[in-house]
Amino acid sequence: EAGQLGEHVADLQQREAEAKEQLARQDAATKELRADLATLEAHGEELEEAQKALRQQCAEGDAARTNLEGELQEARAALVAREQEVKQLAADMATLEAHGEELEEAQKALRQQCAAVEAER
Repeated sequence: EAGQLGEHVADLQQREAEAKEQLARQDAATKELRADLATLEAHGEELEEAQKALRQQCAEGDAARTNLEGELQEARAALVAREQEVKQLAADMATLEAHGEELEEAQKALRQQCAAVEAER
C-alpha cells in the first residue's frame, strides 16, 4: 500500500508540475495579449487623432471651396457687367461713327456753299 501511495504522490506531483507549466504558458500568452491590446489601443488613439486632423482639413477645404465659389460668382457677375459695358461702348462708337459721317457730309456741303459764295463774289 505504501507503494501505491508513493505512486499516487508521484502522479499528483506530475500533475502539479504540468499544471504549473500550463499556467506559465497561459500567463505568457496573457502577457502577449495584453501587449497586443496596448499596441492596438495606441494605434486606435493615433487613428482617432488622424481622423480628427482629416475632419479639420475637410472642414477647411469645404470653407475654402465655399469662398472660392463666392469669388467665382463675383467674377462672373463682374464679367457680365464688363461685357455689357463693352456692348454699350460698341453701340456708342457706332453712333459716333454715324454722327461723324453725318458731320463729314455737312462739312462737305458747307464747303461747297462757301465755294459757291466765294465764286459769286
